[in-house]
Amino acid sequence: AMVAGSLLMWFMLPVDVEPGRIATLGGTASMMAAVGLGVFAFGTRGFRRQMTVDIDRGTLALTKINIRDQMRVAREIDLGKIESVFLRRPEKVDGVATLLVRVAGAQAPAIALTGTTAEVERVHRQLSHVMQQARQDRSEPSPSLRIDERKPARPKLFAR
Repeated sequence: AMVAGSLLMWFMLPVDVEPGRIATLGGTASMMAAVGLGVFAFGTRGFRRQMTVDIDRGTLALTKINIRDQMRVAREIDLGKIESVFLRRPEKVDGVATLLVRVAGAQAPAIALTGTTAEVERVHRQLSHVMQQARQDRSEPSPSLRIDERKPARPKLFAR
């Protein structure tokens, strides 16, 4: 509405008035367009966060959900590359707690979830338990360390 209003103001500018008034109306129209585009950009980005653990594939997917309930996968992390999952408590009593995931080779931890301290602590306990169970249940080495025996050996070109 603000972008449409600013366009309407540009088309409705009086032609025969002094330059100061045109500059004022033009500035107002430009400000309305900028604010409207800013609100649109803010409204279509991710507001809520969602975390999905897929034990079979061994991945943790961090997703952002926007105001129209459209999901955008921000990051998919291999569970074997996760160094730690930890909780950043809020500075205020009623503040927002953050669940962070530190990945090997990354400089900064990724934000997994935000919410009240009790909710995030509960998710942290559940995620830690699931990851420990997955590591204990694994009887074979991780896929990155496994040797693929189905692949035939390459013939040597200069065999003796």
